[in-house]
Amino acid sequence: MAKILVAEDARNTNKLICAVMRRMGHEPLPARDGAEALALIDTDHPDLLITDLMMPRLDGMELTRQLRDAGYDLPILMLTAKGAQ
Repeated sequence: MAKILVAEDARNTNKLICAVMRRMGHEPLPARDGAEALALIDTDHPDLLITDLMMPRLDGMELTRQLRDAGYDLPILMLTAKGAQ
């Protein structure tokens, strides 16, 4: 069973992703934004991060930058509703 950190500010989307992960036998760790995700990283040691690109306080791109700069190498799956420009 993997610990999966889910950083998503849309409440229903976060709940849905966590429910699917739970049904697949994983342990989801919900976070409402990148700042909350950063706080959970050190205490919960997730195996995977699923993050939204656009979130308040700390977005998914900056969250990823900060994690990589700090030497974290956990896999990151980035979700976005942003269309191609």
